[in-house]
Amino acid sequence: MNAVGRVIVLIVLLICGATTAFAQAMPNPSIAVLDIQRILRESLAAKSVRPQADKIRGKYQKEVRNQESQLRKAEQDLARQRAILSPEAYAQKRRKFEERARTAQRSVQGRKRQLDKAFGGAMEKVRGALVKIAAKIASERKINLVLPKSVVLLSLKSLDITDQTLARLNKQLPSVKVTVAPSSLAHSRTWAGGAN
Repeated sequence: MNAVGRVIVLIVLLICGATTAFAQAMPNPSIAVLDIQRILRESLAAKSVRPQADKIRGKYQKEVRNQESQLRKAEQDLARQRAILSPEAYAQKRRKFEERARTAQRSVQGRKRQLDKAFGGAMEKVRGALVKIAAKIASERKINLVLPKSVVLLSLKSLDITDQTLARLNKQLPSVKVTVAPSSLAHSRTWAGGAN
């Protein structure tokens, strides 16, 4: 056997030995399955978030309808004044109205972002608690791999820790408060100061 052949044999033996040593160091898998989507649908905390967000959204929608009504009235007033105003005065009032409308639109978009952020933050608290509880259950049961049910085709019912996780989550975190940053409410009213 030539030198190149000896090197190849040596490399193969090293790789086989390293693979065997690596496999011996790995613990035997202990697997669990967790239905994350079910928990995010059925947990008390997640259920408490939706009505709060809907209530805030309803309040925002009412304010938006009020803004739209005021803008329509201002536009109608401006249209009536067109015949009696000079072209320069009308153009100036029209620019002020358009700025007021743009400000109202930015306000609505900002509020939507704030609500989405508040909803996301509340749901993130639920997810964070869910992960901690699942990790604690995994530690107690000597589980070293927890798979989301969405990626598992078949599993034994005994591997599913969803019910236990859901029960603990409901006990530990029965509700989450949805809080919208106060600055968004103050910003939403700044458009009202525009001229007709």
